[in-house]
Amino acid sequence: MQISKIKGLFLLALLFLAAISAGAQTDTARGWERGGNAQVMISQAAYSNWVAGGQNTVAVTFAARLFLNYKGEKSKWVNELNLAYGKIKVGSEVRKSDDEIIFNTLYSKRLSEKTGLAANGNFRTQFDRGFELPGDSILISNFMSPAFTLFSLGIDHNASDFFHLFVSPLTMKWTHVGNIEKINPESYGLSPGSKNRYETGAYLRLNFDKDLFENVHLSSTLELFSNYLDRPQNIDVNSLNKLNLRVNKYITTVLTFQLIYDYDVLISKTDEQGNRTQTRGVQLREVWNIGLSYDF
Repeated sequence: MQISKIKGLFLLALLFLAAISAGAQTDTARGWERGGNAQVMISQAAYSNWVAGGQNTVAVTFAARLFLNYKGEKSKWVNELNLAYGKIKVGSEVRKSDDEIIFNTLYSKRLSEKTGLAANGNFRTQFDRGFELPGDSILISNFMSPAFTLFSLGIDHNASDFFHLFVSPLTMKWTHVGNIEKINPESYGLSPGSKNRYETGAYLRLNFDKDLFENVHLSSTLELFSNYLDRPQNIDVNSLNKLNLRVNKYITTVLTFQLIYDYDVLISKTDEQGNRTQTRGVQLREVWNIGLSYDF
């Protein structure tokens, strides 16, 4: 993605943040609640005549969580947008350190106090280009390449204020790779030359969102998907966990751990001889950041 496009996306995000921040409150008459959190994380390491070795590094990450929810007498509508983008400079090389766009929306019609019939939509992609190896020219991802979209009909259950379950026996999964000229669609389970793949299956999502202790907050999401028509035993797994440790009102430390397994997504590996192969496996991501945080 061009730098100008990235700046444009960030400007739109900042305008959205400003608009919500200006009116972040609960409208009790209409049942609307809106708000969110924005974070700017910075890390740095410098070495001079350090006999043990090491490279100078500087990393900057921007992250935001925005929500817009409605709660009525017999229905609710929950919307959440998560954005993250980070760059790290290692020596003279600059690379991407974090990159995500995740949007989830759920509309539920109440059947009982804690359970309802629901429709759920989920969208996931990234802002910027990703490469197979640091300093590599082989492009493996970009904006909308890939993009994953889920649409589900099922049961919504709120076991408590901090634990939520959604189960769907009818889910459509759409995988899209827009730039197949530079990104191999087969790496994401698509047929050669195809930009889209559609799957039908079952979907489950668990959400845990709670203060564990004072100034310690855990947000955890587990998603499972099984394709009815193609190897249903190979269940897609996406587990995202964020632990927020607040130092004070404006300074926080965030530990992020994510695990993804998707049978259709191929992972590139390089052996000691420099030979590259593609295989299936578990994707892991761990990020530890400290910086400024603002709730609105």
